Amino acid sequence: MRDNNSELLEHFLNRMNLNDEDAAHALVVGVLVCELMRSGEAINRKTLCCKLVRQLELCQSMEEERTYYRTLRLLFGRQ
Repeated sequence: MRDNNSELLEHFLNRMNLNDEDAAHALVVGVLVCELMRSGEAINRKTLCCKLVRQLELCQSMEEERTYYRTLRLLFGRQ
């Protein structure tokens, strides 16, 4: 089941001009960091990547999938 943060992120991604990739990546990482802070988990590359992989499994649109995938690549230093 998708949580409110995922729905909010999808809403903003759909309304954003996705040509502005940096803003999309910042939004994705910001939402994930907020989720990690609320849950008390450590905030590091490993936990961010795990969250991104989980979001990739749950995404319902190609736009959303592309944004998560590219953000994941950025975390690994592969653009």
